[in-house]
Amino acid sequence: MILLTAVLPERCFAQSRLADFRDEGYYFLGVNRGGVIPNEPSDSPVLGGVYTTGINLGVGARMTPMDESENWKYFWRCPHFGLKFGYEHITSKVVGDRFAFGAYLGIPFAATRHWEFLSFLDFGMSYLTNTYDSVTNPDNMFIGSHHNALISLGLQADWHLPNVVLYSQLAFSHSSNGTLQLPNKGVNILRMELGAKIRFPEGNQSAGTQRTVVPDAVVNDPRRNSIFLNLSPVYNSSRKTWDHHFSGSASIGYRRMGWGKVFAYGGGVDLMYDGSLEQAHEPHLPENNYAVSAYGLLEAYWGRFSLRGAVGYYAWRGCDFALPFYERIGVYYSFGKRVRQYVGASIKAHAAHAQFLEWTYGISVFSW
Repeated sequence: MILLTAVLPERCFAQSRLADFRDEGYYFLGVNRGGVIPNEPSDSPVLGGVYTTGINLGVGARMTPMDESENWKYFWRCPHFGLKFGYEHITSKVVGDRFAFGAYLGIPFAATRHWEFLSFLDFGMSYLTNTYDSVTNPDNMFIGSHHNALISLGLQADWHLPNVVLYSQLAFSHSSNGTLQLPNKGVNILRMELGAKIRFPEGNQSAGTQRTVVPDAVVNDPRRNSIFLNLSPVYNSSRKTWDHHFSGSASIGYRRMGWGKVFAYGGGVDLMYDGSLEQAHEPHLPENNYAVSAYGLLEAYWGRFSLRGAVGYYAWRGCDFALPFYERIGVYYSFGKRVRQYVGASIKAHAAHAQFLEWTYGISVFSW
């Protein structure tokens, strides 16, 4: 959804009259109401008719270009970045309440004199107060650990007044731990939120809103092609016994920057090991936890931050434990003198069913 808003006609944003608010940071506060969406019909007896009431608060800023070199800010129409903290009371003692902390990214796609419309992505961590217990909470087949990853997607409408912005949003959020601890169906919430953004007081503006986020030397780097290496350790649970195992993947790939260095595309080869497969419990399967695959990728950049998606196909694997295709989605942060290294987290899944959560370190070993 965020990528699709990038291809909307630029003129829908150029007519905005919101420049008096655009260059400044802000605090925000919102209240929301929603409901839990069961993962499948069999979950309805437990999660059906469960509602949520919550609050979100945080701090954010509009990323305004300093000059033509900051092309990514122009391309994304001056995106919003920020940090937020949230709490939701869930009317079910099975999963308990949810606390959340993370970052958000807002992408404007249309504006009028007083209105602005955005798509947004939140990503971070969540804490659910109740987890599965075979004795005290056997009905909770959705969350096996207190700590979980959190991702939210949605649409937002901002109404700009001289010193405040009132907003409304529709959001879908998902909390799960990527099989760090089973069970792990996850908790899905659909909610509506109403709130306000209040800009920083005069004389206390955020310096980050007026400073280049990515050094010009990096933005203007003429090299577009690179060969990269990834290492991704994993700690996950067996789907049969729920015991924990060490797993991981290594990858080598090619990436080419294009479209004004806002997008990249490429592909590579994965070597994966999943210690949780436990072939000893499946006599008809070979005793091999390894797999080799090829994948294609597409990556979108917001300065040093990026969102990468990939789809792969197993060329060979010792255990046919799932579909021959898989997908991966992750968030990364680049660093270093020439921004050649990066760290991040991603979910590897089969048809949206998570296999594990990967913590990744990567480096571009050669570029031209």
